[in-house]
Amino acid sequence: MILITISVFLYFFLSGGGCGGVAACSNGQCQVSEACSANRDCGDGFYCFSCPVGYVGSRCVRSTYTDQFKLLNNSLPFNKYAFLTTHNAFAIEGEPSHTGVPRLPFITNQEDNVTQQLTNGVRALMLDMYDFKGGIWLCHSSGGKCNDFTAFEPAMDTLKEIEAFLSANPSEIVTLILEDYVKTPNGLTKVFNDSGLMKYWFPLYRMPQNGQDWPLVSDMVANNQRLLVFTSVRSKQDSEGIAYQWNFMIENQYGNSGMKAGSCPNRAESSPMDDKSKSLILVNYFQSIPLKEMACIDNSQDLLDMLHTCQSATGNRWANFVAVDYYKRSEGGGSFQALDTLNGHLLCGCDDVHACVVSLMLLVQLNSASLLETSARLMKNVGLDFFASHVKKQNGVRALMLDTYDFEDDIWLCHSFKGMCFPFTAFGTALDTLKEIETFLALNPSEIVTLILEDYVKTPNGLKNVFNQAGLSKYWFPVSNMPQNGQDWPLVSNMIAKNQRLLVFTSDRSKQESEGIAYQWNYMVENQYGDDGIQKGSCSNRGESSALNDRSKSLVLVNYFASNPDRIDACVDNSNNLIDMLHTCYESSGNRWANFVVVDYYKRSEGGGAFQAVDMLNGALLCGCNDVHACAQGAGQGACPSP
Repeated sequence: MILITISVFLYFFLSGGGCGGVAACSNGQCQVSEACSANRDCGDGFYCFSCPVGYVGSRCVRSTYTDQFKLLNNSLPFNKYAFLTTHNAFAIEGEPSHTGVPRLPFITNQEDNVTQQLTNGVRALMLDMYDFKGGIWLCHSSGGKCNDFTAFEPAMDTLKEIEAFLSANPSEIVTLILEDYVKTPNGLTKVFNDSGLMKYWFPLYRMPQNGQDWPLVSDMVANNQRLLVFTSVRSKQDSEGIAYQWNFMIENQYGNSGMKAGSCPNRAESSPMDDKSKSLILVNYFQSIPLKEMACIDNSQDLLDMLHTCQSATGNRWANFVAVDYYKRSEGGGSFQALDTLNGHLLCGCDDVHACVVSLMLLVQLNSASLLETSARLMKNVGLDFFASHVKKQNGVRALMLDTYDFEDDIWLCHSFKGMCFPFTAFGTALDTLKEIETFLALNPSEIVTLILEDYVKTPNGLKNVFNQAGLSKYWFPVSNMPQNGQDWPLVSNMIAKNQRLLVFTSDRSKQESEGIAYQWNYMVENQYGDDGIQKGSCSNRGESSALNDRSKSLVLVNYFASNPDRIDACVDNSNNLIDMLHTCYESSGNRWANFVVVDYYKRSEGGGAFQAVDMLNGALLCGCNDVHACAQGAGQGACPSP
């Protein structure tokens, strides 16, 4: 079930949970957009900055990037990631004149030197190269000619900075996009050789044609082919082996013409934005005349809006490169947040790359009501879905949905697709999680845990072996004790007395015979998951399940979560909408209340939320009341105390 994400758990706790606002910050701990008086007030990765055209006073704004490779992986093709790009990376404010002649005003585009840019997460540099003073120089000029008053420095100086960075950071890749006015034959080849960069060169023959994927980033790193260079001169692809930029990427219009809201036209040299024969996309967003006072506005919401506009213009493809001036200036998250947005969409379809680590697993709790005697039948208790960890189990988790796969000669937990686990969808070995469960059961001898496996393991007896290794077989509830034809399950008290406290269900029908693991839909009915399962007034079965009113199955599972998890919407979803769906499914299942209820962001609500839903279900199951607490007051069926 590749619809639920579980970094929900990590993200929830990191963000403080709930649906409320942001707490006031203290010195050294202020975060994005919080008021500050000095850099020391801001937390790591932020600095104190004022943007008079955007807001009053000073705020903590982001000053560095999220490393998508460390956060997730580097095992996808290069074109599946996004990279922050500095326009005229060499045109640095405060750079001393190397010609003895003062430069023209309004030709600087950045405040940090190239080394600082790379350190802060810039991974693509736009450089304008010219013949000048008998060598190759970086100039911000016009008319194809460099002048003393437009020159910044010899290209060699900047290229040596890049070489030093690549040498010191052997897992990093840098892209150079050259506005190329060099006429000297093999002039570029020579300066790259002299700077020591050729040993990192990504060869032209490995660059894909016809919109194919680029090589894996991990392979590029392993082969030390970590410098990509593109030129604006078509002939140099043949003469010097330097890739002609627009053979491999599309690019929108630069300058003011490229900043019009709702419009994302291609620049003249590029093919149309929807040309899918080019697998890289570059989005420019900067003024024709660089105005650093305006950059804090340009690099904020307006930039995000343009990225969405260009996503539509490119045929629903997100940019790989986003080029800006004064890259650290913003009203808060700025170009770094734009990069997080791009990588989030490219890597997992989310609005932020951090959401990609949100676990991607669906979980379920079978909650034994603590207010009641454990002599109640198992099928009469209801559960709330969630994922395993010590903290989660302490919060009442009693059943877990786990996606199991063959991977790296072992059994792993992955949130993947096409029945295969990949490095970028793997979370950890199943054994690690199963050992956590074993520890919990050992420490809590009156508790029962249920596992519902989305099972892609093909190794014969693979699951059986990993359960044995984890020490869980001693708690196994045997298939032979599971009821057929809608009968009641054994008493909870008897299951505890016999130490048969682990129930395991698989989605693979054959394993009931081959490994003694119960086929899930032999014993329970389940409604449709995702958006199709949250339609008001409708509660249909998922494809693998029999009809919800099939009384030959004595357990009922209700899913209630969106196909694309949204932590904001979860507050509403987990409140009255959830209660309404439980009533709808009650009718669809032949007047039977659910035993399991599956939600995202389980703590988020407008009040009682998923916990109140569980109380309501247990109340209805155990004494016919709207709240399980009424049962503890001695109410029998249909005799609930008045509020």
